[in-house]
Amino acid sequence: MTEQKTPFGVFVAAYKDEDYQLLQRVIDKERLAHCFERVAEGVNILEVLADKINSKDQSFKPGLILLGLNDPDQKGYEVLKHLKSDPRYRKIPVVVLADPLDRNIFTSYDWGANSFIPMPKTFDECLQLVHSIRDYWLKVVQLPKLG
Repeated sequence: MTEQKTPFGVFVAAYKDEDYQLLQRVIDKERLAHCFERVAEGVNILEVLADKINSKDQSFKPGLILLGLNDPDQKGYEVLKHLKSDPRYRKIPVVVLADPLDRNIFTSYDWGANSFIPMPKTFDECLQLVHSIRDYWLKVVQLPKLG
């Protein structure tokens, strides 16, 4: 197994602040901050993503999107639908993180999510999630080059 040859980033989007804090603790502990970049709640995810993809700065290119759906206004679903219908973004794998309700799971896959993972609730669950993401998406899977 080989790691990606080009700079690769995990774009964390549509997370409520309290959901992201747990993930941030794990990212800091594992010293993976260079691999993860967050788009805060309320920010236009699609605009930030377009800026990152079109940027001449090669230090962070999104190669994977973690999309939280635990937002009260359900904008995460709209973002997922847009990402998978727009040719500029559809090759970027999207891993949905949300409460494991049937409607979340079915809707995520119906709209093109590559994976659905229940939102971690504890530090240990989140640590396992980050290790799995690192091992599978950053080391095993070969992703298309973007931009």
